[in-house]
This record gives sequence, C-alpha cells and structure tokens, in this order.
Amino acid sequence: MAVWFMANAAANVLAGKLGALYPTNGSVTNFMGYQMTSMYDFFMLFVYMAGIAALILFFLVRWLNKLMHGVR
Repeated sequence: MAVWFMANAAANVLAGKLGALYPTNGSVTNFMGYQMTSMYDFFMLFVYMAGIAALILFFLVRWLNKLMHGVR
C-alpha cells in the first residue's frame, strides 16, 4: 500500500510541476530546453513524453521477459 500511495504522491507532484508550465497571456515557459509559447507546444510536450516512455518500455521488453523466465 505504501508504494501505491507514494506513486500517487509522485504523480501529483509531477502534475503540479507540469501544470505550472501552462503558457498564459503570451508568456514563454521552458521545460528542459523546450520552449512553449502556445497551447499546441504545451500539449505536444505530453505527446513527446509519452513517445519517449513508449520507446523506453519497448527496449525493456526483452529484459523484462528474461526476468519473468519467459512467462507470457
């Protein structure tokens, strides 16, 4: 249960930090060198993050299968 609550807490902290990057009134916000000036740029950040996470998981599949001893 502790891991579940810690994961929820970490997700809420991350959501707060990413929500603070919301560009308002033509302001420019930065996230690791990625500049956001519009709503399109803001939401594309989430598309890029999901794509990177998918690639990481794709490359971890074989290693995870080895850890599970080939069980599918």
